[in-house]
Amino acid sequence: MLNKPRSRAEIFNDRDEYVVRFFEAVRDRPEELAKAVRDIPYSRGLYNEWSRQFRDPEQDLGGDLVEEAARWVFLRYASFSGRYGQRAGFATDTPRKGPQKSEIWARVPGRIQRLRDRFKGVAIECGDYSEQFERYDDDGVLFYCDPPYTEEKDNYYRGPLFDHGGLVETLRSVDGEWIVSYSEPPEGLEDLATAVVERSYNRSASLDNSDRPERLFCSYDPSTAKMWSGLGQQTLAATDGGEAGAE
Repeated sequence: MLNKPRSRAEIFNDRDEYVVRFFEAVRDRPEELAKAVRDIPYSRGLYNEWSRQFRDPEQDLGGDLVEEAARWVFLRYASFSGRYGQRAGFATDTPRKGPQKSEIWARVPGRIQRLRDRFKGVAIECGDYSEQFERYDDDGVLFYCDPPYTEEKDNYYRGPLFDHGGLVETLRSVDGEWIVSYSEPPEGLEDLATAVVERSYNRSASLDNSDRPERLFCSYDPSTAKMWSGLGQQTLAATDGGEAGAE
């Protein structure tokens, strides 16, 4: 969504209700959210407390939309590789070159207004990807899908594990075009795709600080069809992820 020009109609979907509520707060209460984020220190103690609350399905992260969104985005930034739904650990500053985690966190309030400007006029859904395909599929529609990695054995969400094979089967009958982001694709996806765009990114927040391949599997040839400007995955500390977006 952040890496494409506007379309006549845009839908952002994620089955994680915290992602959806974060973008609702960005869109509807950006000044309050920026202040709440600015007031959160980059603290291991807060990370430990809030991550325990998040993993407990009987608790919430604050109740109020803005407070909940601010705590959620902190967990995304402060967790190794953004894995806030697991026991990933607190991502501390290190002697390595480049921006430190606490520095990056300090920049987040300034990004919220830019996110809000981009999400003006975007419909926000919170549901399974299959519901969005059924609701929005048509000729001229482009779906961008960013499912969890197949090699991740733990779940990012507090719901059921993601069905990668089910996604591949669903894509077989889609009338519109699609882009799916994977590092290691599930069985059948490579045969189904018309083109694959490869890139790598540095897992600077991870324990091993390694490069990771990222592959975009496309139902069309991006060299001949300008359906998405600057084809590639742009991340804002994983806060722009989602399961499916429709254009």
